[in-house]
Amino acid sequence: MMLFTLLIFPRLANHLGRIQCYRYGQLSFAFCSLCAVCVPILKTYVLKGMPLFETVLFCSSCAKMSSCMAFTANFLLINASVPSEKKASVNGLAMTFGSIAKALGPSCGSIIFAWSINNPTILPTKFSYLITFLISLLMSVITFFFLPTTSLSEGF
Repeated sequence: MMLFTLLIFPRLANHLGRIQCYRYGQLSFAFCSLCAVCVPILKTYVLKGMPLFETVLFCSSCAKMSSCMAFTANFLLINASVPSEKKASVNGLAMTFGSIAKALGPSCGSIIFAWSINNPTILPTKFSYLITFLISLLMSVITFFFLPTTSLSEGF
């Protein structure tokens, strides 16, 4: 991911713009996470000659690069939307919220997952990658239709 962030993302951001990088990162994360889960099904019907481990690894790597692209573009959008004298405080606040979310995400996710395993009648499905895909797809749709395209669309 570091190589992607250092070598590939700057070119993408200059070519597509910050908002489009964020949009494509969100959308590709949703579909790559779905593909990573559906690889055993796809292997049965479509990908008959491909090894399972390498295919799952490729899909998972694409999902990680997509989330990295959306996360980095998000901070570029934050930097571009603030006046110079307030950038330090806004970046600190954004990093604080990002760190809190990264700290609480796994613990809350594991609690919800364990709860869904023990109470299968409340949720229609177990809290799995399908729910993650649906949440990511919802965020992608919101991003595509409600994020303005006219401002902040230039690269770095």
